[in-house]
Amino acid sequence: MLNIKRNLVPSLLARHKGKFFSCTFTKQDGTKRELNCKIGAIKGHDDLNPVAHLSQYVTVTTHENGKLEFKNVNLNTMENLNIAGNKYTIVG
Repeated sequence: MLNIKRNLVPSLLARHKGKFFSCTFTKQDGTKRELNCKIGAIKGHDDLNPVAHLSQYVTVTTHENGKLEFKNVNLNTMENLNIAGNKYTIVG
C-alpha cells in the first residue's frame, strides 16, 4: 500500500476522472463508509450542490440500489483510496 498526502488526492482523482475508484471515509455522524464511485459530469445533472464551493469536498457518482446517486465526500476524513490498481493510505 502506498502513502499519499491529503493535499495531493484532488489532483490524483482529477487525473483519473471518469474511472471508477473506491474510498473509505468518515461520515458526519462518525460512521465509516466505503464507496465505489467515479468523478465525472453526468448529462442532466443540474449542478445544484450546497458544498460545491468548499475545496474539502469532492462530488462523486455511485450506483447504489440500482440507481445513480450523487454523494459528497469530505477529503479531510478520507482514509483509503483504491484507484487504477493502486491502493493508497492518505496521510497528513
